[in-house]
Amino acid sequence: MKISVALGLISLALAVPRPPSPALSDTGVSNYNNVNNAAPPNQRPASPAQSNTQPATPNPVPANIEGLDTSYSVKCGRSTFPGADIHRAISLGVDLDRNGKQLGTFPHDYTNYENFNFLNKECNGKGGLRRREIPIVRGGYFNGKLDAKDNVFRAIYLHNIWETADGQGKVPAIYCGTIYHPKGAQTFQGCDVRKVKS
Repeated sequence: MKISVALGLISLALAVPRPPSPALSDTGVSNYNNVNNAAPPNQRPASPAQSNTQPATPNPVPANIEGLDTSYSVKCGRSTFPGADIHRAISLGVDLDRNGKQLGTFPHDYTNYENFNFLNKECNGKGGLRRREIPIVRGGYFNGKLDAKDNVFRAIYLHNIWETADGQGKVPAIYCGTIYHPKGAQTFQGCDVRKVKS
């Protein structure tokens, strides 16, 4: 009798489904800025860098980007980028930021070691929003892989992940400027921004 009761309990324990364990990507710390771990709890999923997951093919909702006119082009050294390419890059960065994801290591904070004077004065400030950096790709979206030839151009932007979208689902961002790595250089040069004179 004891054996049949024990077998009954074991079969019952095996039949009751367990709640799934959280995925590693749901348990880590968010990558977005991580200012003294100040991100509100349960608002941001973890960085894909901690879980080796990547988002699906990029198709972000276009952001409402202050200070960027997509009908103009930006010249970077010998290359020129249409405003639409810069808009796509920032829209992708904003979408990734809002979802707590990255492609490779982007977007990430841009510290401005080169001391650029950005187009929008909010981009030059030390408080509040953080400057973010994401590669610009001609006619498409950054896929997470840096290519020494094509991915030397970066869009710099500001975005508040907690700001609400407009009626069309577009989230606000601020265009700071476009920068690039000249061939063989480790530092950035400005395309439409200039360094502050010392």
